[in-house]
Amino acid sequence: MADKIKFSRHWVKVAVISILLVVAGVLWYFFQDRLDQETIVAFSERLPAFWTVVAFLILPLFGVPIRIMLILAGFRFGFALGMVLSCFGLLFHNFAAYFIARGTFRDAVRDFLKRSGYAIPPIKAKHRVWFTALVVAVPGPPYFAKLYLLALTNLPLRVYAGIGAPIYISFSVVPVGIGGAVIEYEPKWFYVLAGAFLLITVLGFWLQKRFSTDRMLRRGEGN
Repeated sequence: MADKIKFSRHWVKVAVISILLVVAGVLWYFFQDRLDQETIVAFSERLPAFWTVVAFLILPLFGVPIRIMLILAGFRFGFALGMVLSCFGLLFHNFAAYFIARGTFRDAVRDFLKRSGYAIPPIKAKHRVWFTALVVAVPGPPYFAKLYLLALTNLPLRVYAGIGAPIYISFSVVPVGIGGAVIEYEPKWFYVLAGAFLLITVLGFWLQKRFSTDRMLRRGEGN
């Protein structure tokens, strides 16, 4: 029953995301004639580049949704530079979370995750690669929780960052592309990427139901 309730909540999220994307598309369709690329670029350039980079590096480690920061990176810097920032930032998050969770703040991080209902599963060596890939790829805990949960396990850094970071980076292409499509004034790509974003979200929720990532993390079934 709990799984059904959780999955129904996911479909509510999908519905909300779908509505927001439709509204954004309609507004873009009707008002794009009133906006030109010069105006949009000028607005994006008013966002301080330095503080955008700082926010991208720091805020996701404290729970700010990573997708918001990825879209912002694409909007502020365009797709190419936005992906450069995303690759560097996501790598930074992996290394920072790993050393935070295993350093001075280990007990604080562990207590915070415990209060949130997550246990730290031991992972046998033969299961480390596939388990890391599954937890990273399938929705469940938010981005920052995944970072710290996996960092608190017995995963070595080469598996933690070597498997996790490339998957996070590959998933960043669509949200960065959405932001880049706006700044580069490419409506068709905005619609294509928005559709891909929704498809990935739906697929992710289906995979979560299929593999029950949350339950695996709580019960330590990764071993």
